[in-house]
Amino acid sequence: MAKVETFPLLGTTSVLADHVIYVVNETADTDNKLQLNTLFPTISDNGSAGQLLHTGSLTNLTQINLKKIATASTSSGALTATTHADGHLLISLVEASLNLANCSNSSSGFITTVNLATNVGSTILPVANGGTGAASLTDGGILLGSGTGAVTAMAVLAKGSIIAGDGTTDPAVVTVGTNGYLLQADSTAGAGVSWLQTLPVANGGTGATTLTANGVLIGNGTSAVTSVDLSTKGQILIGDGSGNPSALTVGSNGQRLVADSTAGNGVAWENNHLDLLDEFVMPASTVLDLNNNNIDLGTAYISSDGSTSSGLRVTGANAYLGAIASYFNEDSLNIESGIVLSGASATNIKLKSSTGAASVLKISGGASTGGNAGNLSLNGGNSSGGNGDGGDIRIEGGTKNGSGTDGNILLKTGGVEALEIKTDQNVKLTKSLIFNANTEGIIYTSMGTETQASNHSTAVTVNAMAGVITLAAVALATGTEATFQVNNSAAQSDSLILLTVDSPGISDSTDDSAIIAQVAAKADGSFKIMLKNVGDANTDANARKINFLIINNSV
Repeated sequence: MAKVETFPLLGTTSVLADHVIYVVNETADTDNKLQLNTLFPTISDNGSAGQLLHTGSLTNLTQINLKKIATASTSSGALTATTHADGHLLISLVEASLNLANCSNSSSGFITTVNLATNVGSTILPVANGGTGAASLTDGGILLGSGTGAVTAMAVLAKGSIIAGDGTTDPAVVTVGTNGYLLQADSTAGAGVSWLQTLPVANGGTGATTLTANGVLIGNGTSAVTSVDLSTKGQILIGDGSGNPSALTVGSNGQRLVADSTAGNGVAWENNHLDLLDEFVMPASTVLDLNNNNIDLGTAYISSDGSTSSGLRVTGANAYLGAIASYFNEDSLNIESGIVLSGASATNIKLKSSTGAASVLKISGGASTGGNAGNLSLNGGNSSGGNGDGGDIRIEGGTKNGSGTDGNILLKTGGVEALEIKTDQNVKLTKSLIFNANTEGIIYTSMGTETQASNHSTAVTVNAMAGVITLAAVALATGTEATFQVNNSAAQSDSLILLTVDSPGISDSTDDSAIIAQVAAKADGSFKIMLKNVGDANTDANARKINFLIINNSV
């Protein structure tokens, strides 16, 4: 079978009775043929009179051409043709739309013409009768309605003028703007529009009437566009992080632009960096910037005069500062001669902070492999004039944090602890305390004093390691004893308590009386003193004094 595309075309007018199409019944699984000409319609006209609704025979046997229904009444809308809701064509006569003037007046007597003088009553047809109410209208003027009042005419508009409503009365004339102006909506204007010279940013314009020549435009929100002048050779547009960008003036020949956080715009022009030279001289007031690169000195020095015999020398992990004649390399930093620090009232020499256990800072005198080792001398500063005080030597233990413990102060000789100042300010000696001066010894400046009231049995309170208790000014009979309690927070049950008695002068007492004092009982926080007159006579009523010293066995 040939391909369909090779078959000749068959027009509808050439279809014959023997032209058939193949038909398949998919349900019954049968095959049939259908005469092709039976698919085309035919036209039958009923009745003998009237007009045909179609235009002759079928077009190409497939198209029926129907005629439209039109009314022949000359009266507008008097006769109408419509399609009814049920589908039939409805031809109606509308009596209210009849124009009698179009009808024959041979016998009806209908008015066929109107005389304005006799029939209207005026030479001007009013608006109420379909007229304008005006006898003359401005040539070229725009007509304005006024309800039932006469139509008015505006004056001839000037070139470019436009008419805009004001929302309340007659439209207003808006005179044309200056060349280049734009018409914009403007609620503040009476006509609701106005001519605008500059298109604002909010409407897609720049908001500016002029732009700097050779300038870079800078946005400013809804405000007018500004510009930065870059007309000078070498200028760079640069931001400052907060406001508008600005023009950075070009640097001197050979300078380079580097990042500089201290500058307002974050960059600065600097003199050219050193790349590779055998010898160079830095210009005045310039900075050597290595740009994070290292310097390899080898065995050379950094010095003020280029000397190869003194200065700063770095070898491996060690650094040396001094003269080459005595060059040494024993530790990380090696310095010949002394170090002078200049700074505020408190200048620190310390190890760097650590998140864990920190390292120990040691200051040692010089070691010797064949002679005496060097001393370590800590000296306060000397005052050379002005009646100034000499400097103290202060040794302070470190302060704790949280629940930690403050640092103690330890003094050692030969690696053995000799003296310790505890965090509670108690001093601990490993061996004896020796006084070499004949007139100086133990000095206690915080002795307590208390006077006994009433009698020799009245308790007293004196919280001190040493002190004086003035007894009550009463007599004590010969052979008589009296005991009183001393409340003292420093006393312990195993304390060594020393007592002495001061008696009045011989002229103020009975020659044969004598008072002794003894410690009768000891406890934590108190002790008792027993008085006894061991003389042959009663004492007088002069107050005696008891001196006491407490030595404790433990803190």
